[in-house]
Amino acid sequence: MNNRRYAYTLGSIGIAALALTCLGQSSAFAQKTADGWKIGVVDMDGVREGHTWLKEQIGELEKKVEELEAEIKPLRDEIDRMTEEFKAKLSDKESGLSNLDKVRLENEIKERNIAFQNGWEQRQLQIDELVIEVNKEAFKDIQNVIEALAVDENYHLVLRTQNNPRSQVLYFSTAIDITSKVVERLNKLKK
Repeated sequence: MNNRRYAYTLGSIGIAALALTCLGQSSAFAQKTADGWKIGVVDMDGVREGHTWLKEQIGELEKKVEELEAEIKPLRDEIDRMTEEFKAKLSDKESGLSNLDKVRLENEIKERNIAFQNGWEQRQLQIDELVIEVNKEAFKDIQNVIEALAVDENYHLVLRTQNNPRSQVLYFSTAIDITSKVVERLNKLKK
């Protein structure tokens, strides 16, 4: 068993308990919670699956990836063709390929491979930047919607969960699941 994982989990529970204790000591807060705490849980996987704008953005990113791959595919095809031709010349004893020609062809193929790798890396950076921008905007919107929902419906604590072993929420009743409310507001926000 991994002690760090348990320490992390226990530390998180301790932080949550401390936050609840501090909040409970506030007289204004205590008045609001005279009837009890209102807690909600948001399943982030469910938010991602139901968030129409985010799904559209992911579709656009997939199209962009295909476009960028199509741009560089001719160079990859040329390298493959050159490599096959080079192998054919090497196996053909009558080709008369000199050592100098072999080295020249090998170097040309290596240069094309370097150009391909550089082009691929540039395109990957473009994709990564686009993904970061989409995620930033989505996270900002999700955070704002959750905060507004919490204020509007008087939630004292909203936790997030997801299908991940590092998730802090191990169990919750569906009675406190507010994922559908979050998704509904997100989809209204991005119409």
